[in-house]
Amino acid sequence: MRTKTRAVTEAKANLSDLVDAAMKGAPQIITRRGEEVVVVLSMETYRSVVAGGHATLLDFFAQSPFRDVEIAPKRSPGTGRDITL
Repeated sequence: MRTKTRAVTEAKANLSDLVDAAMKGAPQIITRRGEEVVVVLSMETYRSVVAGGHATLLDFFAQSPFRDVEIAPKRSPGTGRDITL
């Protein structure tokens, strides 16, 4: 489901559909006289936005679109650098 933009009159006439779409994760933008004025979000999305920076690093990586990408870094065959202790 994707974000949809609606005029206030359309949003009023289709409020139930608008709420259903927002609850399924698609924010709904409402316009007045052609200007975007309001966004309807699911409560889950709203809470995550309000929480802002309170998510943990683990949450950040878990929500990444790249979480299932396998990474195989190239390793140098050397033993490292010489140091004097």
